[in-house]
Amino acid sequence: HPLRNTDQFFQSTTGVLLLAKSQNQARSISQQFQSHSIKKTYLAIVRGGRKSFLDVKGSITAPLRIGYDRVYVDENDGEPTLTEWELLGSSVSTDCLL
Repeated sequence: HPLRNTDQFFQSTTGVLLLAKSQNQARSISQQFQSHSIKKTYLAIVRGGRKSFLDVKGSITAPLRIGYDRVYVDENDGEPTLTEWELLGSSVSTDCLL
């Protein structure tokens, strides 16, 4: 069975492909993304330790637009977005292993 891509926005923001085994599964997953019943979670590793953050959690709102090879802030034509973030841990002297 050929695999089917389920969500273009997911692919362009993370470089990750989410594939489905059937057209029905792909349609169902796409509908769940469109209705926001699936929550996307991203993990970022940032240098600098705790002192690099003013708070341990927050939110970022920015109008984003999908370009040919990247996503960027576009104050005029971007889609409104909300990203909530939380600092889960920090270390200035220890490498982070996942």
